[in-house]
Amino acid sequence: THRYKDKNHELFQGLKDTEADGAALFEPGLDPRLLPTGEGWYERLMEHGMRGVKTSWAHNRRAEPLDQRQAGGAMVMTLRELTPRGPKSENDPSGLGRWTSIAIRGVAGHVFRLVSAYMPCHNETGPGTVYTQHKTYFRSLNQDRDPRKAMREDFKKCCKTWIDHGDKL
Repeated sequence: THRYKDKNHELFQGLKDTEADGAALFEPGLDPRLLPTGEGWYERLMEHGMRGVKTSWAHNRRAEPLDQRQAGGAMVMTLRELTPRGPKSENDPSGLGRWTSIAIRGVAGHVFRLVSAYMPCHNETGPGTVYTQHKTYFRSLNQDRDPRKAMREDFKKCCKTWIDHGDKL
């Protein structure tokens, strides 16, 4: 939850060491709505000299913000060569933060879509687990959907839409 922790430094050092043009991460473990001033994602990028980065971050916006930590979520980033290619981001339309993507326009108008998705584990040990968060959301809609099955079904539909539009995943 804090930008000075080792996990943050290791992430940014890894991106630099590998000279990655893009990255797909899952379970960032943060609720950006509750990060204190100075601890946000933008500040973390700047602290590590990461300029020209496009980030798409999906987290569960349907759950009440209770803590800086929030299980689940997904993140994708473009760096270096990919960022100037007009990346356009798109998140899980349910607001559950199950996936996010960035579409990158390439040569001859081809679109490459970098996707990060998070499949919830079947874990109902408390209200903070991703499985329980998603189950609670579906119940609020009067839907008896298993979160893992819902993820597979919804993500498959989304991928089919992207592919039908000509995107390369």
